[in-house]
Amino acid sequence: MIIDNHKKKKDESLESLEADAPTLARTETPRWDAVIDAKDMLRRVSELDEPYKTTFELRYLNELSPKEIAETLGEPVNVISVRIHRAKKMFLRLVTQHTL
Repeated sequence: MIIDNHKKKKDESLESLEADAPTLARTETPRWDAVIDAKDMLRRVSELDEPYKTTFELRYLNELSPKEIAETLGEPVNVISVRIHRAKKMFLRLVTQHTL
């Protein structure tokens, strides 16, 4: 989802993004809560029902396009696009349920 959002904003240069981002020390290690959150997010993906889980993983973890997913699974692109949309809604619902 983050990658898709970034792709929509292609008119921004990397330099402008770096200038707007808060600066971090180069030697700073990753925060444990960020690592735990990533593991929790992957756990939430595994809670999705099939075929939404597979579609979500192919789209957001493997970064395949809907067309590539359709070819891989042998399904129409429209079906895959709808499934991606529904999987994203389900995933966001799972994440917000567990964080409240």
